[in-house]
Amino acid sequence: MDPFSALPHELLSSISEEAADWVGLDSLIRVSPRIAALFILEGGSDQAHPDAIYLVENILRTNSMMSHRLHRFFRMCADLRSPTFSSGCNLTLAEFMAQDYSSPLSPTSVTGTVLRDMVRVAANIQRLACACLTTFLARTRAVQPIGYGRDAAGKLKGGEPYPAQEAGPPSWAEEYRVYRALWHLQLYSDVWNVSHQLDWPISELHLYLRVSDFSVPSSRPQRGPTQEGEPTGDEMRAVSECLQDICPQPNLSEPLIANLDSFYLRFWLELPDASSLRHQVPQGSNFCQANALRGFKVWSPPPLPRPEEDTCTHVLGQWDNTIPAMQKRNIGNLWFMLPMYEAYERPAMFQTASLLDPRPLLGLGLIFWDGWRLYNLGLWSASPSNWETGKNSPVVTGPDGSQVPVDYAPRLKDGRERNYRWSEFAAARLVQEAQEAQEAQEERSGLATQ
Repeated sequence: MDPFSALPHELLSSISEEAADWVGLDSLIRVSPRIAALFILEGGSDQAHPDAIYLVENILRTNSMMSHRLHRFFRMCADLRSPTFSSGCNLTLAEFMAQDYSSPLSPTSVTGTVLRDMVRVAANIQRLACACLTTFLARTRAVQPIGYGRDAAGKLKGGEPYPAQEAGPPSWAEEYRVYRALWHLQLYSDVWNVSHQLDWPISELHLYLRVSDFSVPSSRPQRGPTQEGEPTGDEMRAVSECLQDICPQPNLSEPLIANLDSFYLRFWLELPDASSLRHQVPQGSNFCQANALRGFKVWSPPPLPRPEEDTCTHVLGQWDNTIPAMQKRNIGNLWFMLPMYEAYERPAMFQTASLLDPRPLLGLGLIFWDGWRLYNLGLWSASPSNWETGKNSPVVTGPDGSQVPVDYAPRLKDGRERNYRWSEFAAARLVQEAQEAQEAQEERSGLATQ
């Protein structure tokens, strides 16, 4: 029985419009034949229904993730999935990527089948984003941060635990970076599917996805680090590898950059079905084992930062949790500098893990976390802004309204301690990886004996 069958059309339309996320709309289509009829037309016609297009465009316009640039990826993927695209496209890959794709969908630009398919794709990406964020947060929260201490004689020593503070649920900026990576991976998958018919050079796609990579500095570089390139490559790599860890059967491309001196980027030929993912429960995590059997929780993304905070002069700007902050790396030049210290043969005192390859740090999701979460982990400093009482103010305001002291928390005892803390996080992630590999082996052994 259709639970919405007795509702008047006006109320049903209002409910549909308020389903401002993809999982909500996908669920409505599944449970209500009246809504499903808008996306699955009868009578042989495959022309998209105007009301179905309206519901989709409403989400593209109002959803806090899609409304900021990601709506373009939805329309590009829809175009690539058109049954006539491969046979009628005369564009090069560069020309296709350069198109605007800001105009709304219309009955002449998308079929009903493709529109329904794209709602499934977008809902799956929402579920995958929640799964990745849940995994990254569990891994990060399971780490016991370590810093410097002093012995009885006052001499510096390593291995001194300090408490990490809880920064709360993911912020808009943190979630957006994960969604952005997933939509980039989805576009890669859809381009890959048509590349053979159109003779598109798939090896060049990473250029148009604004993928960045930088060589592992195995020796002293000729010049210092730069911030050239976009953060997308690191984000895509972190999400792709996270999904590899929690997906039973990864479907991956060959590395785009097959060079021993470069990081390997392996993209998904098809993103996994979120329902097939399995939880990882790191040692030290307070995540209930029973939750691992129920699947990942799904939530709607947080609202966009308010416009008055987009100037980066207010509280959220202080912590890089604004729309403009998405055009740069959350960790800035430090992301490049960490491995360079080893390349310059200047590792941190008491360093416990290599920082040449950021893979363990990517595995903790540190490339996604905003300044507030990194500050609460002891990995980032709080700096006074002009919006505070003055540049010499001893405290700054956190996103939760609290007053926190300027500098690191806890305060660094030595300039090299920052890098040591980062190496401890990397070391903790390596331990988690070993635990996950052992659990996976035990699971495979158990299946083999059944």
